[in-house]
Amino acid sequence: MLALAEPQALAVAHDEGPLLVVGAAGTGKTEVLARRLARLAAEGTGPEQVLVLASTRATARRLRERAEVLLEGPY
Repeated sequence: MLALAEPQALAVAHDEGPLLVVGAAGTGKTEVLARRLARLAAEGTGPEQVLVLASTRATARRLRERAEVLLEGPY
């Protein structure tokens, strides 16, 4: 797994409520969101408490695929 830059790691670790992740193409937004989702799931946050939005269907598909790799079991 690739190391995250400090701002990315802070976004993954953020636990003060909702978080908006923005950035140019190729900056790692999908990876940050997938890792954040995996962290929330590992800490016991239920799926009914999580909303992840993507700007395109292709991005949503990549995000789902990456999250499925990171998540342990169904979520």
